Amino acid sequence: MDEFFKLLDDESIINAMHTAGLAGKIARAKPELMARNMEKHLSEEKTQFDKSRQDLISSYVLDSFDQLFLESDDKDNICKFAMKHLDCGSQRVFSKVDKIKFK
Repeated sequence: MDEFFKLLDDESIINAMHTAGLAGKIARAKPELMARNMEKHLSEEKTQFDKSRQDLISSYVLDSFDQLFLESDDKDNICKFAMKHLDCGSQRVFSKVDKIKFK
């Protein structure tokens, strides 16, 4: 899993985005990895990408969080992550925050 999550800081933004987006599917298939997924996702803003690209990666993180929210024990941190991105300049991120299933 460490090798997989290293792709969040890959040279290619494409690899980082897809890593963030696929992590939710992995966590659903392997629930024992869910806490580790959350930790890695929540630290995604520590990548080498500039703010606008980090926001784009965040939209994929939110896709993963949306898949995991109902089963997660970490709903508070997911909500904090999403709320932190409400004033983000990226329309894609804003639409993801708006759609996430806060139930």
